[in-house]
Amino acid sequence: MTATPEETAGTTGGATAGPLVELDDVSKFYGNIKALEHVSLEVHAGEITCVLGDNGAGKSTLIKIIAGLHRHDAGRFLIDGEETALANPRDALDR
Repeated sequence: MTATPEETAGTTGGATAGPLVELDDVSKFYGNIKALEHVSLEVHAGEITCVLGDNGAGKSTLIKIIAGLHRHDAGRFLIDGEETALANPRDALDR
């Protein structure tokens, strides 16, 4: 049986590739307000990722960090395994 492109996405030589985007213990603060605290996430090629939560849970802040609109204050943000801090949305698109 031959695997479909969706089934083989993110794999090389039978081994699963690392995540395209990874957040490890990421936090974002606005003064004394904790918008995000200790968030970890992995996004792999070929996957669909959904972010769900109550109003004020930090969904928009999370997406804005990934999109380069905001910088995280703590934790690690990796793209293709390389730690990064995006300067702006153009930087995010280029990565």
